[in-house]
Amino acid sequence: MLSANGGGSVVDGFVKLFVDYCQYVVHASGDASGVGIYKIGDGLVHPGGPTVLTGFCGTHTGWIEARARVLDGEPEVLPLDEWDAVSEATLWCPSGRFSVRGLMGGSAPELSGIAVPRGLIRVRVHARDRLHETVRGEGIRPSSTRFWCGRLTRTPGGAR
Repeated sequence: MLSANGGGSVVDGFVKLFVDYCQYVVHASGDASGVGIYKIGDGLVHPGGPTVLTGFCGTHTGWIEARARVLDGEPEVLPLDEWDAVSEATLWCPSGRFSVRGLMGGSAPELSGIAVPRGLIRVRVHARDRLHETVRGEGIRPSSTRFWCGRLTRTPGGAR
């Protein structure tokens, strides 16, 4: 994990994040808000510009569980059978701040303005239980999303 003066941050446990239209937004430019238009991506995240990505969950409007970690090295390998989807993106972070917000704005204080390295950062997103609320039954855990952020250590093509 990064040292305190290097901007390290950990959200211990999951916090509640309110989402809209099955989406949340990750900003690598401080506490910016707004709805970007995306054109590429997979079923979990879509880049919305150099500093923003939009993530997708199963809950249309309501609370999901979210957690963020900022590490100095590679993230730990998580058991794939515990996560439905994993995706990774590179974002430009000129401010050294990272936030995860609901599509229309709201965020948990633990997910706003997290200190990260300035420059290019890697964001890896793990998601599970992305069931739409119409098929979610009693006793099924809420949708969970985990974010890992770190300094970009590789460039495309494998050069270091």
